[in-house]
Amino acid sequence: MICCKMDMRQLIFCGVLETLYNPLIRKLVNARFPVVVALNGVAAGGAAGLVLAADFVIAAEDAKLISAFSKIGLIPDCGVSWAAVRKLGYARAMSFSLLERTIEAREGAALGLFCDVVPPVELRQRAIALSKDLAAASATSASLTKAALNAALCAPLDTQLETEKNLQGDAFGASDFLEGVKAFYEKRSPKF
Repeated sequence: MICCKMDMRQLIFCGVLETLYNPLIRKLVNARFPVVVALNGVAAGGAAGLVLAADFVIAAEDAKLISAFSKIGLIPDCGVSWAAVRKLGYARAMSFSLLERTIEAREGAALGLFCDVVPPVELRQRAIALSKDLAAASATSASLTKAALNAALCAPLDTQLETEKNLQGDAFGASDFLEGVKAFYEKRSPKF
């Protein structure tokens, strides 16, 4: 932590980011399993960081995402600056972060931030259904796919091809692959 000439309030705030929020964002992004978020209402500031750290976001039709930092004189934290640039592109990330542009549910889906938008009364049920679908899938495949996609965020092509080759080798050697092939030949659903 680089904190020079800070008063006690600043040190406490930096400490909260360093010890509470940043480790949580790292755990969500680096989790070996896909993370599902059900967004109901408004996610602003650090809550926006939690949403952006997820792999799957199901949003209620009235859900909103807002940076909420610049109007109070702060910068995006909780991974918002990192995720916004990667998921929205630079120009939209600047608009989201500096102009406090609210991203409504349908727009979030169109931008690829949300995988589904549902009526608020269906939100919980849809998020649970997605979680069950993920739980029924190959844990090996889910984990290695997440690792590959996270690596692709900043890797040049040759590095990513090497990463894919190595991760595919891991998948090929796992029992899930054997079960998947066996199920395919037996014309049944795999049991991972």
